Amino acid sequence: MRIGLVIYGSLDTLSGGYLYDRKLVEYLRASGDSVEIISLPWRSYPRHLLDNFNPVWRRRLAELDVDVLLQDELNHPSLAWANRALANAPFPVVSIVHHLRASEEHPVWRLPFYRWVEGRYLASIDGFVFNSRTTQNAVRSLLQKRNWDVTTQPPHPTPPQIGEGTVTTPPPIWGRLGGGEQLRLDTDFQDLNPPKSAQSALSAFHSSVVAYPAADHLDVPSAEAVARLIDERSARSGPVELLFVGNLIPRKGLHHLLAALAQLPNQNWQLRVVGNTAVDSGYTAQLQAQIARLGLSGSVALHGRVSDATLTEFLLRSDLLAVPSYEGFGIVYLEAMAFGLPVIASTAGAAHEIVEPGVNGFLVEPAETNGLTATLTCCLADRSALAEMGRVARRVYDSHPSWAQTGERIRNFLEEQVNQNRREVKRET
Repeated sequence: MRIGLVIYGSLDTLSGGYLYDRKLVEYLRASGDSVEIISLPWRSYPRHLLDNFNPVWRRRLAELDVDVLLQDELNHPSLAWANRALANAPFPVVSIVHHLRASEEHPVWRLPFYRWVEGRYLASIDGFVFNSRTTQNAVRSLLQKRNWDVTTQPPHPTPPQIGEGTVTTPPPIWGRLGGGEQLRLDTDFQDLNPPKSAQSALSAFHSSVVAYPAADHLDVPSAEAVARLIDERSARSGPVELLFVGNLIPRKGLHHLLAALAQLPNQNWQLRVVGNTAVDSGYTAQLQAQIARLGLSGSVALHGRVSDATLTEFLLRSDLLAVPSYEGFGIVYLEAMAFGLPVIASTAGAAHEIVEPGVNGFLVEPAETNGLTATLTCCLADRSALAEMGRVARRVYDSHPSWAQTGERIRNFLEEQVNQNRREVKRET
């Protein structure tokens, strides 16, 4: 197959979503497929929206010589209207959905606009690849809530300070949506008409596959070696070794974890933080100030971005993974389970699909510091209980597919999409 993949930036970007895309591309190329990466530069959300009205970008999409076009859903702001250029394309458009922006925490006044843009993008797609049932259900819910008829207009942000002047009819898209920039597009709303009816959008939704991520990209020890490692952890004394893995951005919730740790009656713990500190330098500075203010400098180490070999070493040395964030799946949880680590995750997102509270980890309410403190207190008090949960965690990892199996599942789905598209084209001619 000839396959295109639309992403922002580089495929080597550090995140679970980019790892998923990267492993998929590796599998497709190893299977004899050609994969063309179509990359857009990282910019602010408003500037990404402007991509839709760039004729060069729309023409580039329309002229792609592929059998199927994959789009990472992260790129939805650059494609929500640009995909109109693909309405009569000779290839299907398939979106890889890791999680929805509309599922993240945002100021209340922004969410209607984000849902409108994201819903419009999702309604332009022919098929979907989901990384979890939770992500699949989130997309279904958003599509069902949309009223895709010809009168659909963008919702207006409510705070008066975010826009200036008199709103015209039809209204422009406007609002302060991030990056400190004012977005105001007085454009032809003929081009903003919904791409499909609700019925056709939901019909496309049924052409989908759930393909869970894997964790065998790391040098994972055998089940026997992990069993011995768990016994050693259970028997050792000293501080409990905690691990946080994730880019340092507010959604990952490291500030909540630090606040919870500061409430513990003793500091019989050490926390290693692994993740890119440059994604949001302002947030990183806030974290550093928080660590100093709470008197945690001797217990918390920020390691930044590390190699897979270093991450493997940290996983071998740790007792517990704590990443209380919203995740569309949470590859990091599966990585930890591969090394026999129980995990602390959030009730928000898809962690509940692999984390059973009290069995192989814990689920805490998002931003609920007191609940997180109570959970950490239990973990620090009973190493033997952590060991038992670690054994179950490893069995969960063993039950999950490998990256090769995930790649095969997606490739089979893409072949079905290509063959179905060819049959439809043949009928039309």
